[in-house]
Amino acid sequence: MGSEHNRLHQLKLLVNNAKLKEPPGLFTKGDPYAEVTVDGQPPHKTDYAKGTWEPCWNHPFDLLVSARSEIEIKVYIKYRFKNDLYVGSNSVNLASLLQGYVDGLQPNGGMVANIDEHVVLYDKSRANAGAVFLTFSMEVDAGTLSNMVEGVASSSAISPDSPRPRLQENGGTEEGEEEPLPQGWETKYDANGRRYYVDHNSRTTAWSRPKPLPAGWEQRQDPRGRPYYVDHNSRTTTWQRPTTQNVAEFQSWRRQLSDNQEANRLNLETRYANSSSGAEVSSGGATAGGATTSSTEPEPLPNGWEKRVMDNGRVYYVNHETRTTQWEDPRVQIKKASNLPLPPGWEERYTPDGTKYFVDHNTRSTTFQDPPGCYQCY
Repeated sequence: MGSEHNRLHQLKLLVNNAKLKEPPGLFTKGDPYAEVTVDGQPPHKTDYAKGTWEPCWNHPFDLLVSARSEIEIKVYIKYRFKNDLYVGSNSVNLASLLQGYVDGLQPNGGMVANIDEHVVLYDKSRANAGAVFLTFSMEVDAGTLSNMVEGVASSSAISPDSPRPRLQENGGTEEGEEEPLPQGWETKYDANGRRYYVDHNSRTTAWSRPKPLPAGWEQRQDPRGRPYYVDHNSRTTTWQRPTTQNVAEFQSWRRQLSDNQEANRLNLETRYANSSSGAEVSSGGATAGGATTSSTEPEPLPNGWEKRVMDNGRVYYVNHETRTTQWEDPRVQIKKASNLPLPPGWEERYTPDGTKYFVDHNTRSTTFQDPPGCYQCY
């Protein structure tokens, strides 16, 4: 049970109501609401209570907590035509809260229910700003609860000078200092005490803490001041801020795509080789021993054609006479078209330099393109 204080449990928190002291200088009542934050995670908000200094929310929250968790309560006042007003805040240490209930639990365990807590709120000057009333409940047996509290009490990490654990995306906890901010970022606090982050690269702000860019990535700005991201590994750019997870997913997809293209290329080359080999065998003569002969040398490309390979391994063919490219092997096309006649009224001719073209006597026109209905003519 040595790590029981790091284990996550589900806590049901009911934000009941509050009694707020009216801030000086206000002539109208706003709409109070509360924010609940666990270990620095994104806050949970109650509904607004209309025009009162004694709001009644009765708002339930399901929270994931560990024995070391700090639950922070902040209260604001919502106004229609101006910024929200910060009233006050305070924190509840879960281990301290549960400590007083360990001895009262029965050995057979059950739910820790209806732990009512009166939390005093303090404003920026540390003056009393009122109080909020909370109810806690957690499904945990007596032995587990005892181990949770004792584990925290015996650990030096409970010291106020030590860093507190933070909940991570995978549901675990992390101890130690937070990762440093990416280059050009800064942490600031607004007038209501809420933390936010400034990106001096793009001159923007964000509530969520930014994560460092993956290795080989760089953030830049276009002439209009919009941030974009450069992947020096693949020499590509994107508007979307990359994370380690989506980069890994994209690389996995790209490897799979490349593998599929390579498999298709090998399959096509095998088909072309088999087609060429079969034609040579059928036209070959018999040897003295009665066996057929076939050449293992590949059939040469037609005059003016060249075979090339793309960076991803895909093969294509260049016709230098017509300055066009295509995917299919022209040798296979010649075999397919060898028995196909020209359409009625068409004639094949050659220019003085040997370039083939076609005459359509029906429309009295000429073209270098293949006639309609003719797959490829050579």
